Amino acid sequence: MIQFELALLYFSSFCWKVQGATWIQGTALYYVYHLDEFHRFPVPALFLRPTMLKLGTWLALALEFSLAVLILIKEFRYFILALGVLFHLWLEYSLNIPMFEWDVLAAYVLFIEPDDMTRAWNWMRGNLAVQALERRWTLKFRRADAK
Repeated sequence: MIQFELALLYFSSFCWKVQGATWIQGTALYYVYHLDEFHRFPVPALFLRPTMLKLGTWLALALEFSLAVLILIKEFRYFILALGVLFHLWLEYSLNIPMFEWDVLAAYVLFIEPDDMTRAWNWMRGNLAVQALERRWTLKFRRADAK
């Protein structure tokens, strides 16, 4: 049910935005990034150029539509989720919108298949265990060399 709600959140956001002239014209992000209330951390000047803001506005619309529709298709799901994570991390860095990004990102885990989650967990545990062993051996040899 929460998967459906998240898809509905993106779809309703997309539908409202395409009704606005600034989103269709590609100027919406220009206004957002030039309002002092939303400033958080400095954004590189490259991303504040009118062409980049116009492209970013249209890409945001395309991504919101994809997160509403394509995320329901298993073949596209992980690619779309990865784009969504990058999108929300960028918004978290650049805009002052408290907790919204983290609330949405927390729901992404519901789209991960249990088998894939288990595989990822086992891979991380295995890699962390190997790294811990490598550190122990490195420290052991450093102590032996110091003597």
